[in-house]
Amino acid sequence: MKLNIKHIIGVAAVATLGMVSCTDEIKFGNAFLEKAPGGTVTADEVFSNPEYTRNFLASVYSTQYYNLPANSTNNAPQCQNYWKGMPDALGDDFHLFFNNTIVFTKYYNGSLTSAIDNKKNGNIYPYTNEYIWENIRHCWILIERINEVPDMSDAEKARIADEARCLMAYTYFIAFRWYGGLPIIRQSFSGAESSYDLPRASVEATVDFMLELLDTVIGNKALPWAYTGAEAKSETGHWTLAGAMALKCKVLAFAASPLFNDAQPYYQGKYTTESELCSWYGGNKPELWTQLKKACDDFFAQLKSQGHYQFIKPIGNTQEDYRYAFRSGYILQNST
Repeated sequence: MKLNIKHIIGVAAVATLGMVSCTDEIKFGNAFLEKAPGGTVTADEVFSNPEYTRNFLASVYSTQYYNLPANSTNNAPQCQNYWKGMPDALGDDFHLFFNNTIVFTKYYNGSLTSAIDNKKNGNIYPYTNEYIWENIRHCWILIERINEVPDMSDAEKARIADEARCLMAYTYFIAFRWYGGLPIIRQSFSGAESSYDLPRASVEATVDFMLELLDTVIGNKALPWAYTGAEAKSETGHWTLAGAMALKCKVLAFAASPLFNDAQPYYQGKYTTESELCSWYGGNKPELWTQLKKACDDFFAQLKSQGHYQFIKPIGNTQEDYRYAFRSGYILQNST
């Protein structure tokens, strides 16, 4: 498949986003940069105010890919994409409670594809939707301008920059699963550039870029391993060092799998990409499995040292015991 990325990047750079809930009028994203809640604030002023900067970070979190109904760029009136569905709901990772979603109806009758309709909505995961390119731009804006914020500690600035790196790596990863190689964006765009003609990168280059972002975070150690105690009540849900290391494992698990890494392409003869290397590695690379094993070993070594993350065990063997243990993992956030 061929991505019309020149137009996408241009739109992401100059579009004004009204990322609003179904009930309020508070704007985020580019709209927040132009006019913050409560008054007229320029982009420069946003990064002269710590609270505005934190709110801008929160706006990126609000459009991160989740396992619950979420904002969708082509469905602003309803503010939800439950009608389309999450492709992960076809497995055991995500839960949908609306059986008539596009993902379900298309999959079970054998017509699930990457085709895009007139609303720019793909059956699987639309690369022109879901705030993919907007989020990447916003992450770069945070990374590029975070040091301008006054009255904010260097530790918080470093943490926010690394949260942005995690958010960007995760945004790339979700799209990578469906499309393979993607354009590598290494800066924000002002909208005044003469060209956004960024070529689609190879699978290998895309994986390396995600790993570069995550390795930077892991090396910086600016993120906590986990949020605990009173801090957990307000900060749980933010990216952590554990999350960065776990995502690195997940990226490598997909990269090493036969979906991208085998003697022959997974869908041989079915691709219409600019280069076949946009859809697979071009051969079998056993070293990817070695990298994956090391990443997993590193994660579990840290887990053994730092603790915190574990399964909530049922107190008995009844169905209710297991249900309560499952729910407690979300409700208690390891606070007991």
